[in-house]
Amino acid sequence: MAQRIKALVRFKHVGPAPSLAEAANKLGVLVDELDAAHGVTPIGAAAAGLYSVLVNDAAAARVEAALNAREKDPAEGVFGNPQVEPGGVRL
Repeated sequence: MAQRIKALVRFKHVGPAPSLAEAANKLGVLVDELDAAHGVTPIGAAAAGLYSVLVNDAAAARVEAALNAREKDPAEGVFGNPQVEPGGVRL
């Protein structure tokens, strides 16, 4: 994935956990625009059907549009994913 990861996307899926390709198709992006290392990660109990993926800058707006084009579950959405760096005083 060449571009910086920008956003965490949460989405609902009915049935077995989706593959990265299925998630990309559902969200209207290319597989290359998703972070393969993060993959499709379940959030909470598997029965809830809520998953996350990380998308690059170019895909975030398209994913938001795809989610808004259908009836969206309140748990779904595109969220910031800031890079966290260690800080503090070195001893």
